[in-house]
Amino acid sequence: MMAWATILIWLGWHGINIFIAWQNKQVVQKRLNHHDVRQIEHALWFTGYCIICAPFYWIQDIWYAVSLVALHGSVFPYAYNKYRGLKGFNLSLTTNSSFDKLQVRMGLKSSALVNIGCELISIALLIISIFKK
Repeated sequence: MMAWATILIWLGWHGINIFIAWQNKQVVQKRLNHHDVRQIEHALWFTGYCIICAPFYWIQDIWYAVSLVALHGSVFPYAYNKYRGLKGFNLSLTTNSSFDKLQVRMGLKSSALVNIGCELISIALLIISIFKK
C-alpha cells in the first residue's frame, strides 16, 4: 500500500473508533433508559475491534495492525467519555473495563497519559510500517 493511502486509512480508523464510542454510548443509554445497570461488554467489543483490524496484518504488516489496536486505546476512551458528557480523560472508578482498572491500580487520576501515550505509540508504529516497506 502506498504511504499516503496507509496514512489516510489510519486516519479513517479514528472515525471508526469514534463511531464505536458513539455506538457504545447508545447501548449504555438504552440500558439505562430501561433501568438496566449492566455495563458494556468491554472485552467483547475489544475482541470485535481486533478482529476488524486483523486483515491489515496481511494487507500491510504487523506494525500497521498493532498500530490500529493501539489507536483504540487513545481515540475510543476519549470519544466515549465525551459522548457520555464526561471530561474527555475521565477515568471511571466503577467500570468493569480492565483497561480502566489497570490505570486506577497504577494510581492514575486521569486517562490522559495512557490515551496520549497510545496515540503516540500508534503513530510510531505507523511510521515504522511505512518506512519498513
